Amino acid sequence: MNWLTDSGDYTPPVKCPQCGESQNRFSGRTVSGVDGFEKVDCMVCGRVFNAEEYQGLAAEARLKPVPPIARPV
Repeated sequence: MNWLTDSGDYTPPVKCPQCGESQNRFSGRTVSGVDGFEKVDCMVCGRVFNAEEYQGLAAEARLKPVPPIARPV
């Protein structure tokens, strides 16, 4: 599978179509000289995303604004 990621891009968590949680796990760095992952799955229910599905969901998630981080004053 080709899980290409651009190191300059924010990789948002994507919502799992099975359980609705947005907690993703990336595993199995490829060794072919291309940055990427062998598998992306949901940390909650274990559902494995296929590459096209994940890329589509990540593109949708990138369109949403990133919430600010609350910092103590």
